[in-house]
Amino acid sequence: MANDLLIQPLVLDTSDFPPLPLQPGFSQLASDELSNQATPTDGFDDVLAEALAIVDALDAALGVLGSDLLSAFAEADLIDPAPVGDTVAGFTASLGPSDTSVTNLGTLLSAAGPPAPGGAGGTGQAAKCGTHGQSSIGVFDFKSFDVLFTLPVLSVADGTCVFRNLVSPAGGPLTGPTVQATAFTLLTGDATLWKLGVEQAKNPQGEDVWYETFTMTPSKQGHYDATAVATLTNPPRQQKWAISVNVIA
Repeated sequence: MANDLLIQPLVLDTSDFPPLPLQPGFSQLASDELSNQATPTDGFDDVLAEALAIVDALDAALGVLGSDLLSAFAEADLIDPAPVGDTVAGFTASLGPSDTSVTNLGTLLSAAGPPAPGGAGGTGQAAKCGTHGQSSIGVFDFKSFDVLFTLPVLSVADGTCVFRNLVSPAGGPLTGPTVQATAFTLLTGDATLWKLGVEQAKNPQGEDVWYETFTMTPSKQGHYDATAVATLTNPPRQQKWAISVNVIA
């Protein structure tokens, strides 16, 4: 009779398989390969505990910060905006006087620049007057003076030199009437060297202008200091001056 089975039975030869039990056993193989991984001794629990402690500490810190922020916002809500607005308004209003003070300071500093050579009539003066450079300032208690002033270097060989300092240019930065000088008086210093005064003149536009004048007659080389007071008008006041000059042969 013919065989009509479509699938032939599979016959396995037991000699093709290793004998039981397997060496090493499955449990031993897993232990050898994994060691203590996924066990209470692998350290995972310790690492997880440290991470959770960090998160807990961060949460606590954020809670404290949130409380401080709420307190700060609560205090800010208590600030009355009216005084703050008054302060800002006062600051804005002070800018105008401050600007005027800066302008006046610039005028004061410009007055302490090198004086122009010349004198009454501009006669009897050596041509070299005022051509030897600028003198150095002496040692003064600077905060006690309104004006620090240095004259051009003098030369004994030039003889007497006269210098004039314009008190207030007409149309200058100071508003109001032109400032006049009514007196310029020596307080300390060698009176044979320092001769101070005031002079009224006309500028090229025909306007009255005033000068402080320095009539200097050097006789010996050296550095010389003096103090003086200028009496001015518009408004009436006195300016205390610290003045220096160097003398060469």
